[in-house]
Amino acid sequence: MANQWSGPICFLGDFNSVCKEEERFRENIHPAELINFNNFILSANLIDQPLSNDEFTWEGPEGKQSRIDRILVNETWLHLFPESILIAGNPKSSDHKPIIWGKKIQDWGPKPFRFNNLWLEHNGFLEMCSQQWSSMDHVGWNAFVLMKKLWSLKGELWLWKNQHVLFFQKYHETM
Repeated sequence: MANQWSGPICFLGDFNSVCKEEERFRENIHPAELINFNNFILSANLIDQPLSNDEFTWEGPEGKQSRIDRILVNETWLHLFPESILIAGNPKSSDHKPIIWGKKIQDWGPKPFRFNNLWLEHNGFLEMCSQQWSSMDHVGWNAFVLMKKLWSLKGELWLWKNQHVLFFQKYHETM
C-alpha cells in the first residue's frame, strides 16, 4: 500500500521491534526480527526518524530498555517537514516515553545587538559613542575584542539613555 501512494506517509506507534541490536538493552533479540523489520521499512520505501535526545522509548522491569516506538516516513513527508526532529518525552503514567515531533531549533548564538535610530537625533549621542569606543582597551583575538567592546558599549548606552530620559519621552510624544 505504501508503494502505491504518492502522497506523504507517516507511520507511528509501538512496533514491538527494533532495527539494530543496540536498540535493545538487557533483552534478547532474535536476528530474524531485525531482518524482517528492516525489510519492511525498505520495501515500503520508508525512513526511520532518529530520536534527537534519547536512545530508548520503552523501559521495562530489571532495567530493560528498547526503542520500539518510532516514526517511519517517506521522502514526500520529509520534503513537507524538513526541519522536524523527534524528541522522547518523559513518561507520566506509562512505561513508554511519548515521542514528540517538533521543529529543529536553530541556535544562532547570542541575541543581536539592537539599536534605536532615534538616538541618532540626540546631539551628544555620536560623540558619546566615539569617546566610549576609543576609551575601551581590550586585549585578545579580534572577534573577542569586538564582542567585549560591543558589550561595554551596550552597558554605556543603557546608562546614557537613562540620563536622557526626557529627550526620549519628548520624542515619543511627537510621534
